Amino acid sequence: MLLPDVPPAQLTARKRASLAASAIAAALSLTACMGAAPNRPAPQVAGGLAAKAAPTAQSTVAGRRFVAVRGQAQLDITDGPGILVDTNAPPPPPGQAPAKHPFLGASCGGDPLGCSEARGLLMSSSSTDDFVARLRAAGFVVTGG
Repeated sequence: MLLPDVPPAQLTARKRASLAASAIAAALSLTACMGAAPNRPAPQVAGGLAAKAAPTAQSTVAGRRFVAVRGQAQLDITDGPGILVDTNAPPPPPGQAPAKHPFLGASCGGDPLGCSEARGLLMSSSSTDDFVARLRAAGFVVTGG
């Protein structure tokens, strides 16, 4: 991770928060990949969201759409296998496909810290319905479905 060559006195609160979120996301990504069991593939990471190895439950209706908002963070979620995108993060390196998720597709943007929290909630979830419930419990306003 490259840090800008800017004197600390010139960094705004927003820039400091963005840098902190990037550092936390990078550390969590490395930790998640290093902690994978040897007989199980490591989670794939895309920005602030990560794919789980396998869900324990499936949602009943594929193709449902949800929008979750808290502060500046906004997630657009589609029920059914898809890709994960964090618009606050750089795109994957050339030739590398975006991370795929076994039970939902999602895009998150606006607030890097909110997207990072949503990633953690997704990693703990077993289905789209479980993820939506966890988002609501964390204070996200979820519409659709």
